[in-house]
Amino acid sequence: MAEKLTKAQRQKNLAKAKEHIKNNKVVTVDRDAIIDIPVLGSFRDYIQETLNYILSSHNQKDVINVLAHIQNNFQDIKEDDPYDPLLTSTWCLMTLIHEINHQAAEQGKTFATEEKFDESMSNLINSVDQDSDPEVVKELFKTALKTYKDKVPDDIKSKVDEIEKKTSNED
Repeated sequence: MAEKLTKAQRQKNLAKAKEHIKNNKVVTVDRDAIIDIPVLGSFRDYIQETLNYILSSHNQKDVINVLAHIQNNFQDIKEDDPYDPLLTSTWCLMTLIHEINHQAAEQGKTFATEEKFDESMSNLINSVDQDSDPEVVKELFKTALKTYKDKVPDDIKSKVDEIEKKTSNED
């Protein structure tokens, strides 16, 4: 966790950043910095919906490939492989959701219930975090996609259905 700053320290840091911007400097985040961000639990749901949308916008073969790369910690990705925005965005959102879930549990902000929530995406993320059988990951993706399609408007469903019919080289 990042060091807890006083209100005065925070204001000083903001003023310093604003001054840099005013002087046409580029202000960027230190890549080694650990940044605490308060997140509403409901915002996590929107991040998850974004991930659902991205995954449902690509064909199953490509998504399963991306999930396999993430699951094996990118060991089969070569340094000179072309940039893959599906891989990057999926990994980014899955990592963010995982970290929010972890921090919520660590901070005692989770609860147990008998009520059924849609946890299809969490199940998919957890399967990729573990050494799951690729067939299990595939089935969990199908479940997550079905759950997502069941709640989106019909005009979006038809677009998702069109994407599913394409082969990976048609994208």
